[in-house]
Amino acid sequence: MLGIIISYFDMIEGSKTLLTYPDNLALTENQFHQINKLLDVIFEKSFFIHRFDFSNTANYYTEIPSKWARGGHESILISILISFTENPENWKEPLEELIAHIEQTPDIYKAFYYFTSSSDPKVAKKFQELKDLIKNFYESIPETITIQRIVKLFIFGLDRAGKTSLTKRVSENIYEQTSPTLWLNVHNFQFQNFQFVCFDVGGQQQFRSFWTNYLHNSEALIFVVDGSTPERFPEAKIELWKILQSSHNGLPLLVLNNKADLAGHVKNEKIIAALALNNLNRSWHIVATSAKSGQGINEAFNWVAEQLKRR
Repeated sequence: MLGIIISYFDMIEGSKTLLTYPDNLALTENQFHQINKLLDVIFEKSFFIHRFDFSNTANYYTEIPSKWARGGHESILISILISFTENPENWKEPLEELIAHIEQTPDIYKAFYYFTSSSDPKVAKKFQELKDLIKNFYESIPETITIQRIVKLFIFGLDRAGKTSLTKRVSENIYEQTSPTLWLNVHNFQFQNFQFVCFDVGGQQQFRSFWTNYLHNSEALIFVVDGSTPERFPEAKIELWKILQSSHNGLPLLVLNNKADLAGHVKNEKIIAALALNNLNRSWHIVATSAKSGQGINEAFNWVAEQLKRR
């Protein structure tokens, strides 16, 4: 969920925004107006989905009984902004519960006069009650509703870097010594509010020319280095930079300094220097990892998740 907007119908100004959560919702005035205008085409209490070019929305229109409104009710629309990969239908039941809470709050109609009567303490009180309801709703939504965002990750690196063992550790929570990948493995797993689809491509020389085929629609790059084989760092640098020059500069890069459980494993600083990571013009991060012990894996994918939330 990206945010919540409550629109209402003002007798003088027409449809407009009453409140948003979070307060600093990053929409333009025109985008707010487009959402508000949905009020002009809905005339009965209902849940509906509408797709804008900037967001998908799950919406619920209702009418709140009002002693102050000419028609005896306030027309309101609650819109949930969600990513295009989430399923809007998942929001029908939570929105119905939120509407029920609002309708059961005594005199809540007074909240809709906040912009004309904010000096009235009763109006200000009801507006704050409504705001608290929305805040509590936003913060109490279970992760199972927002898990729907599907993200493609491209995992690459030289042969025997440990890519498949790492992805098995994070996707299945097992350690397994694997044979070199012949062509491609695809791993699906849930992490925080994301469904990651990881394309793990073989790192042997004959497969590297195909790596760029898997960049399309990837939202993050994960480069795995065997930190116990410094003699292969120059080769790893060449292959990494080939991909970086072929990919969009905005894609974040996670470097996994793998096999931290082995003797001779080097510190991150040596990997940074060997791969010239300080020359990058993109978000990047490096983590020492071990598929055997699980070291660093949560930290690594937490960083990926944080990067994706900002996009």
